Amino acid sequence: MLLAAHGALPMGDLTPLAQLLLLASELRIQVRSVIAAPLEAGIPLAATVRLGTIHPAPLLVRLQEAHIHYTFADLPGEGDSHV
Repeated sequence: MLLAAHGALPMGDLTPLAQLLLLASELRIQVRSVIAAPLEAGIPLAATVRLGTIHPAPLLVRLQEAHIHYTFADLPGEGDSHV
């Protein structure tokens, strides 16, 4: 399963994204891709991270403890079939 975590980057501050990546590394969760999209005047205001995991709960708890705001969605993984 792939987990897409989408988080706000207040005033273009990439610290929440860096913290998310460090937490994923600590928890040995594979990072599949990272996108920090410039949405306003070339300043990235949001990031999307695709993670390869079937058990995202430990990371989500750590993000909440660190007060990192996010939303997530389950995405079809490589080899998953959709009907």
